[in-house]
Amino acid sequence: MKTSILLLFLVLPLITPLNLIAQKNHDLKSFENGFNNILHNLDSIISTSQNQNKLVKQHFDFVKSKILNKELPVVYDTNLDYNFVGCSSFDVSRDDNTKISISLGPYWLDKYKNYPTLIYAILINAFQLGYDYYNNQELFLISLENHIERLYFEMDAITLEALFLNTYFKDKNNFGYLEKYLIVDLQNDMNSSATLFYKTDLTLLHELDNLKSKDEGSKKLLKEFEKIGKELLKNTSFKDKSDWDKYCLLVSLRTYVFYSKQIVFDIVHVKDNISMESFNFENYPDNLKALKDLKIIVNENDMYFNYQEETIKLFGDYYKNN
Repeated sequence: MKTSILLLFLVLPLITPLNLIAQKNHDLKSFENGFNNILHNLDSIISTSQNQNKLVKQHFDFVKSKILNKELPVVYDTNLDYNFVGCSSFDVSRDDNTKISISLGPYWLDKYKNYPTLIYAILINAFQLGYDYYNNQELFLISLENHIERLYFEMDAITLEALFLNTYFKDKNNFGYLEKYLIVDLQNDMNSSATLFYKTDLTLLHELDNLKSKDEGSKKLLKEFEKIGKELLKNTSFKDKSDWDKYCLLVSLRTYVFYSKQIVFDIVHVKDNISMESFNFENYPDNLKALKDLKIIVNENDMYFNYQEETIKLFGDYYKNN
């Protein structure tokens, strides 16, 4: 059994000694040659560019070396989505968390000819997840069960994508919808990307996650968490708002609801040393009520989440039709 984190998002010799795994009845050699070519070209872009981003280069070189040394397998998986969302993943085995791989699907290889910057960016995203696995392993493994930490790693990956695109390509006129969206969002600390792709209000999540670090007891912090939920409920109105603003408002409510259990656990774990085994959300009825009240509003207005589906489809159609 494996856990996957899906991705959106020195010149090498042409033949790279990859440890590749292919689905049955697929042309492994074709994928191996395609991957080698793409990795070679990406390495050349990063190595020879006059503009450099130290973080991008360091993380790329680190993961590239793991692949070349056969420590990190690259897997061809025909079951991955044929879309820019979900066409790749970073996989960790639940049975043995030392068993990892980068999985790439047919979409990733097929779209390279027409959309190379998109394909480079997706690979950079996967490389960043690989880098975090090796260099922040304890927290990375925690993130497989902890939605907050997982989101932070996913944001690391999408941010590195944006930095890569913004640094290594002077001419951005040929960028597709996704590439353009990411580099513009750099100026917004990637908050819009978190909202659109992960249905998360990143500013609100940081506020909630930071509660456990305050120099106060758990009862006061849980009361503060409850108060934030009540304020969200009080200030919720979808009237006279654009589709984007309605979507963003719903995302804020969803952020509170989706991460509530983790927030409450983190507070009582840090302040009262409550273990995961002994934690029961039912023991915190006020916080549970705040969650349930907001969940009702989210469920009643979930049609506004269609904005995400429609926008991702618009992005996907661009790469499909152009």
